[in-house]
Amino acid sequence: DIINRLLCNEIDIGFSLSEDAYDHEKIAHSVLAHIPLCVAMPDTHCLANKATVELSELEHEPFVMISVDNYGPGSRHIKNLCSLKGFEPNISAFTTFVPSLLILVRSGIGITIVAQTANRVAPEGVKLTPLSNVPPTKLVLLWKKTNTNPAIPEFIDTCFSLMEHDRDPAV
Repeated sequence: DIINRLLCNEIDIGFSLSEDAYDHEKIAHSVLAHIPLCVAMPDTHCLANKATVELSELEHEPFVMISVDNYGPGSRHIKNLCSLKGFEPNISAFTTFVPSLLILVRSGIGITIVAQTANRVAPEGVKLTPLSNVPPTKLVLLWKKTNTNPAIPEFIDTCFSLMEHDRDPAV
């Protein structure tokens, strides 16, 4: 949706955590940060006391995910990561937003994979544990190459400046 909105000039700039969101000839991008991926699980889950979790340990777990209609690139990225470990995620439920996804996790409906920054919206009872041997995802700024809005370079500079001043040690 971000790419379409950029191409239709509905927005000037967008953010994405999607690995394939910026693979478009008319879209420029800049990587703002590399963010580790985590498994979100109820704090009572049998893996919740581990310092890190291998993705292969999740093979038989039910997953909850954001629907492809709401965040297709993210869902495809999770499925691709699982496929590289030799399994297809067993999806028990879909939702539309990260906060509702984490509520499903807290309710015990399934586990999920999220960017570590989701810890800012994780409700009590949800544990985010880093995934080991999984590359971090990229926080990317996207804009249409032919967009001449002079605010775009200023906005990008401001984003990088804020990342340097307010950098979360985990990012």
